[in-house]
Amino acid sequence: MTKRTTWPMRLEDGATGIGTATINDGAPRERPAPQPISKPEAPGAAAKKATQALGRLKAGAMNQTEERYAQHLEQRKQAGEIAWVGFEAWKFRLADSTFYTPDFAVMLADVRARKMGITEEAECSQ
Repeated sequence: MTKRTTWPMRLEDGATGIGTATINDGAPRERPAPQPISKPEAPGAAAKKATQALGRLKAGAMNQTEERYAQHLEQRKQAGEIAWVGFEAWKFRLADSTFYTPDFAVMLADVRARKMGITEEAECSQ
Protein backbone atom coordinates (compact mmCIF):
# COMPACT_ATOMS: atom_id res chain seq x y z
CA MET A 1 0.00 0.00 0.00
CA THR A 2 1.28 3.43 -0.84
CA LYS A 3 0.95 6.41 1.41
CA ARG A 4 -0.27 9.66 -0.04
CA THR A 5 1.82 12.66 0.79
CA THR A 6 1.30 16.37 0.42
CA TRP A 7 4.80 17.13 -0.93
CA PRO A 8 4.80 19.51 -3.86
CA MET A 9 5.22 17.96 -7.27
CA ARG A 10 7.43 19.56 -9.82
CA LEU A 11 6.34 19.03 -13.38
CA GLU A 12 8.01 20.14 -16.52
CA ASP A 13 6.09 22.61 -18.66
CA GLY A 14 3.94 20.82 -21.25
CA ALA A 15 3.78 17.54 -19.30
CA THR A 16 0.53 15.70 -19.94
CA GLY A 17 0.94 12.84 -17.53
CA ILE A 18 2.78 11.28 -14.66
CA GLY A 19 3.22 7.57 -15.17
CA THR A 20 -0.19 6.25 -16.18
CA ALA A 21 -2.07 9.24 -14.72
CA THR A 22 -3.09 12.13 -16.95
CA ILE A 23 -3.04 15.77 -15.96
CA ASN A 24 -6.07 17.93 -16.53
CA ASP A 25 -6.34 21.70 -16.40
CA GLY A 26 -8.60 21.68 -13.32
CA ALA A 27 -11.83 21.85 -15.30
CA PRO A 28 -14.39 19.14 -14.53
CA ARG A 29 -14.45 16.33 -17.03
CA GLU A 30 -17.47 16.02 -19.26
CA ARG A 31 -18.92 12.58 -18.92
CA PRO A 32 -21.34 11.18 -21.44
CA ALA A 33 -24.84 10.48 -20.15
CA PRO A 34 -25.18 6.89 -18.99
CA GLN A 35 -26.87 4.67 -21.52
CA PRO A 36 -29.32 2.02 -20.33
CA ILE A 37 -27.88 -1.44 -20.57
CA SER A 38 -29.90 -3.53 -22.96
CA LYS A 39 -29.60 -7.26 -22.96
CA PRO A 40 -30.13 -9.11 -26.20
CA GLU A 41 -33.45 -10.96 -26.18
CA ALA A 42 -33.20 -14.68 -25.80
CA PRO A 43 -34.71 -16.82 -28.56
CA GLY A 44 -38.45 -17.17 -27.99
CA ALA A 45 -38.58 -14.31 -25.47
CA ALA A 46 -41.17 -12.43 -27.52
CA ALA A 47 -43.42 -15.49 -27.62
CA LYS A 48 -43.00 -16.01 -23.89
CA LYS A 49 -43.94 -12.37 -23.19
CA ALA A 50 -47.04 -12.70 -25.35
CA THR A 51 -48.29 -15.70 -23.36
CA GLN A 52 -47.61 -14.36 -19.87
CA ALA A 53 -50.28 -12.59 -17.86
CA LEU A 54 -50.14 -8.82 -17.77
CA GLY A 55 -51.11 -8.60 -14.11
CA ARG A 56 -53.22 -10.07 -11.37
CA LEU A 57 -56.99 -10.09 -11.61
CA LYS A 58 -59.19 -9.17 -8.68
CA ALA A 59 -60.42 -12.03 -6.50
CA GLY A 60 -63.46 -13.65 -8.07
CA ALA A 61 -62.65 -12.47 -11.61
CA MET A 62 -61.97 -15.09 -14.28
CA ASN A 63 -59.37 -14.91 -17.02
CA GLN A 64 -60.19 -16.10 -20.54
CA THR A 65 -59.09 -19.68 -19.94
CA GLU A 66 -61.15 -19.93 -16.75
CA GLU A 67 -64.18 -18.49 -18.55
CA ARG A 68 -63.91 -21.15 -21.28
CA TYR A 69 -63.60 -23.89 -18.65
CA ALA A 70 -66.60 -22.47 -16.74
CA GLN A 71 -68.64 -22.67 -19.96
CA HIS A 72 -67.53 -26.30 -20.41
CA LEU A 73 -68.54 -27.12 -16.82
CA GLU A 74 -71.89 -25.37 -17.29
CA GLN A 75 -72.57 -27.54 -20.36
CA ARG A 76 -71.80 -30.65 -18.31
CA LYS A 77 -74.05 -29.33 -15.53
CA GLN A 78 -76.91 -28.84 -18.01
CA ALA A 79 -76.33 -32.42 -19.22
CA GLY A 80 -76.74 -33.67 -15.64
CA GLU A 81 -73.17 -34.87 -15.12
CA ILE A 82 -72.35 -32.20 -12.51
CA ALA A 83 -74.44 -31.30 -9.46
CA TRP A 84 -72.57 -28.18 -8.31
CA VAL A 85 -69.74 -25.92 -9.52
CA GLY A 86 -68.04 -23.17 -7.53
CA PHE A 87 -65.39 -20.73 -8.73
CA GLU A 88 -62.83 -19.94 -6.00
CA ALA A 89 -65.40 -21.28 -3.55
CA TRP A 90 -62.90 -22.66 -1.04
CA LYS A 91 -59.72 -21.28 0.49
CA PHE A 92 -57.36 -23.66 2.28
CA ARG A 93 -54.90 -22.41 4.86
CA LEU A 94 -51.62 -24.27 4.48
CA ALA A 95 -49.47 -22.33 6.95
CA ASP A 96 -49.13 -18.82 8.37
CA SER A 97 -49.85 -16.36 5.55
CA THR A 98 -49.98 -19.24 3.05
CA PHE A 99 -53.24 -20.14 1.34
CA TYR A 100 -54.36 -22.26 -1.59
CA THR A 101 -57.50 -21.36 -3.52
CA PRO A 102 -58.48 -23.87 -6.22
CA ASP A 103 -60.02 -22.24 -9.28
CA PHE A 104 -62.98 -24.62 -9.49
CA ALA A 105 -64.69 -26.94 -7.03
CA VAL A 106 -66.86 -29.50 -8.81
CA MET A 107 -69.31 -31.97 -7.30
CA LEU A 108 -70.31 -34.74 -9.69
CA ALA A 109 -73.97 -35.79 -9.88
CA ASP A 110 -73.34 -39.52 -9.42
CA VAL A 111 -71.87 -39.22 -5.93
CA ARG A 112 -73.03 -42.04 -3.70
CA ALA A 113 -73.09 -41.80 0.08
CA ARG A 114 -70.41 -44.04 1.56
CA LYS A 115 -70.37 -45.68 4.92
CA MET A 116 -67.15 -47.30 6.03
CA GLY A 117 -66.04 -47.76 2.42
CA ILE A 118 -69.17 -49.64 1.31
CA THR A 119 -71.78 -47.96 -0.86
CA GLU A 120 -75.42 -47.89 0.27
CA GLU A 121 -76.36 -49.82 -2.85
CA ALA A 122 -74.11 -52.67 -1.81
CA GLU A 123 -75.62 -52.73 1.71
CA CYS A 124 -79.18 -52.77 0.36
CA SER A 125 -78.54 -55.68 -1.99
CA GLN A 126 -77.45 -58.04 0.79
